[in-house]
Amino acid sequence: MITGGVDLAADPKRTALCTIDWSTGEVELSDAPVGDDAIVALAHRAALSGWDVPLGWPDAFVAALGEHHPGPAAGEGVTEAGPDARRLMRYRLTDRRFAGHSPNGRWPLSVSTDLIGVPALRAAALQRRVCDEGLIVDRSGTAGVVAETYPAGTLAAWALPSRGYKGAAGRDVRAGLVDRLAEALPRLEWTEALRASMVASDDRLDALVCALVARSVATGRGTPPPSADVAVARREGWIHVPQVGPSDLHDG
Repeated sequence: MITGGVDLAADPKRTALCTIDWSTGEVELSDAPVGDDAIVALAHRAALSGWDVPLGWPDAFVAALGEHHPGPAAGEGVTEAGPDARRLMRYRLTDRRFAGHSPNGRWPLSVSTDLIGVPALRAAALQRRVCDEGLIVDRSGTAGVVAETYPAGTLAAWALPSRGYKGAAGRDVRAGLVDRLAEALPRLEWTEALRASMVASDDRLDALVCALVARSVATGRGTPPPSADVAVARREGWIHVPQVGPSDLHDG
């Protein structure tokens, strides 16, 4: 099985791509820039790709835009924007579910009101292109070739450092993370070049974590939405976090 990981940014220069061949242990990390062609090619090659980006927007936000866009008029437009209504417009169902189960109260960024919405625009176009090429995208991650991931949330679930590993200041934290992942996954090929690449770039480390999450989802050990939430998840997207630790990913 091959799984892929994409740490998607609006700028291809800040986008990273990872491929893991679980039959051989080979791990490939891209050199930036990573354009749309490479991401679509990975969708064709891998059994599943984990994308670190929201795959959709909150239903309440989409509805509010539809009400607001035609212009103000009596009896038309957004009727409620108090704290509770704004919360539903800011956060998707999966964001609220994730925060509710997070041991440290972590909230994902809001795709409708934070800058993560910019790479989400790129992801929207990529979803269309993947489908145009005959593949299936199901934003719930229960089918198709893409599942939504959240690397920091996965690291926290694995009791690994999930804060302070970004940017130049996080280099030492990344080095420790790479060591611990290599220890947990000894059958993967942890070359010195691979390790150095992830220590140098949090984008590449996140891409690897996305590929690990894709492995968990592809082998039935992700966190699919409950049946009552599937319809919403197929519109808004759904964050998958592994139900098993990294050392269990070799199996399955």
